[in-house]
This record gives sequence, structure tokens and C-alpha cells, in this order.
Amino acid sequence: MKETKEIFNGFRKSLQVSKSSCAMMMFNVEDLLALPQLKQGKLPKTIEPVDLKQALIEVGGILEYQLKTKNIHLNFVEDGFENTRFADFKILFDKQRF
Repeated sequence: MKETKEIFNGFRKSLQVSKSSCAMMMFNVEDLLALPQLKQGKLPKTIEPVDLKQALIEVGGILEYQLKTKNIHLNFVEDGFENTRFADFKILFDKQRF
């Protein structure tokens, strides 16, 4: 049973790294695509409501991966978030530029 948990945790960590890597690659691609428009003084934005908790979790995942590659450890704790006024809080921003 203990070996199964360790294998599962290894798969979960691998999936988190893959997800963070994909997000970072997508940000880089979006930045490259926006560069010519930025040089022309135009930068299209897609403003949409986004769940604050989910946005923080995504940012935490990306930061955690980047810091681990530099041998820096980060604990991202989301305990108690549901019991605050931010539980279902939406923010407006351009997800591609976040």
C-alpha cells in the first residue's frame, strides 16, 4: 500500500510539473505573438472574469516549479480560503498577460 501511494504521488508531481511547463510555454508563445503588436503600440486584451482562488493556485504551481529548479522550496497553502469573502471571488484580467 505504501509503495502504491509513493507511485501515485510521483505521478501527481510529474503531472504538476508538466502542467506548469505547459503554462510557462504558453505564456512564452503568447508573448512572442504579441511582440510585433506591442512594437506597433497595439496590444489586444481579452478581459474576462476569472476565479481568484484558481488563479492563485495556477500562479503558485508555476512559481513552485520555477523555484524548485533553483533549489528553493515553497509551500503554497490554500487552507481556509473557502471560509473567507474571497471564496467565490472573480477578478477581471487578461489571462494571457497574467
